[in-house]
Amino acid sequence: MSFEGKRERRIPGRRTVARMGVLAVIYTTAALCDQYLQAQSSNAALPACDSSGSGASISIASAPANLILKPTSQTGNVLATGHLSVRNDGGTPLSHWCARTHLYDYTEAPQEAMVGLAGSQLSKNGACQDLVVPPGGIEDLTLTVQVNKRLLPYSGVVFIGAMGQGSQKESEPETQPAAGKRVQSGSTVPKTKMVPCLVSPKQISQVVVVTLADSASHAWCAVFATALLATIFLAICLVCFRRKLSLPMGASQWSFSSSAATNLTVVGSLLGTALASSALPDYPHYMTKQTYIVLGVLFGVLAALSPVLYNFFCKPFRQNPTNQDLIDFQGWVWLFLASGALTIWAVAGQLATLSLLFNEFAARQHIPEASVWVVWGVAGAIIVSLFFYCGRTALFYVASHPARTLVAGKVQLPPRWTAL
Repeated sequence: MSFEGKRERRIPGRRTVARMGVLAVIYTTAALCDQYLQAQSSNAALPACDSSGSGASISIASAPANLILKPTSQTGNVLATGHLSVRNDGGTPLSHWCARTHLYDYTEAPQEAMVGLAGSQLSKNGACQDLVVPPGGIEDLTLTVQVNKRLLPYSGVVFIGAMGQGSQKESEPETQPAAGKRVQSGSTVPKTKMVPCLVSPKQISQVVVVTLADSASHAWCAVFATALLATIFLAICLVCFRRKLSLPMGASQWSFSSSAATNLTVVGSLLGTALASSALPDYPHYMTKQTYIVLGVLFGVLAALSPVLYNFFCKPFRQNPTNQDLIDFQGWVWLFLASGALTIWAVAGQLATLSLLFNEFAARQHIPEASVWVVWGVAGAIIVSLFFYCGRTALFYVASHPARTLVAGKVQLPPRWTAL
């Protein structure tokens, strides 16, 4: 009996030790969890500063104009880059800058764009950059946008925001009365301290435009494709009249009724310039507004100078029989044919420019798309007709003009011709 009693007294001791071990594990785990929570709370985001007392403000340091982003890559997706100067107008340093965009394509439909700041990874939700800007400081932000090449140009707004760590006063209750003063029971004396907080000034916006990537290439196509047509005409004429290229030709003159091609080009130049200046959107799809105006003026001047350039290369021939104060000039058939080719180049180039101009209005659904095909068809018919018109005119002046059939032995007067 005594042995069993001792044994019974040992069993409760073991249970107590086991319970104490379990409690120790629980207390240790709780302590570790408490340390982890404290460490996690120390890395938590700071509370926002009071907007009334933060005094944070940012602004655009550059001139109030559109931010033009120029394409740097011409793959399926175009990368466009531009620079934006920002100023920290507040009294707190700002160390975190972010940008996001709202862009529209040339049809004014909203489009998503990938945005990056200073080489950061592109993102649809915006991009951020860690850059410390002191109070009153100005920094340059490099903005990169990736958009679809087929929908250029893009226009819209870029929003710039910034954040920084500041401090503000925070009051806490003080139960002890101030020295020398009697405080009623239960009253408190406020005490202030400086606590860190997050400064976030109001976002700023800037109008942004992603320009065309192929404006120059379209312009070169309009110039060289029409120049090729003029070269083909000149080559055909040189072959057909190869035995008469050195025959004399008189000076050129302009006529309002006979110079149809020149008049058509000049009128087209005026019409294209007026449409591009007033009716065309600021950021067209195929070529820039300035390109349309420059091409219209170029082809108009080329048509007007075609007969003038011919006269410049002519040589004095003799005094005019009817007016001794005037001098007749003499050129050659090959120079006359070259002048005709320049006229064809000017007319074809002007028609191509006007056709592209009408394409701009059809792309924005200002006019029916079928009307564009009508415009291109009319332009092609005019160019083909111009080929036959210039060919028949050249044949008349080179082979059929009365000056070519004068009786031998008499001085032959080179035929004066009218600008095409």
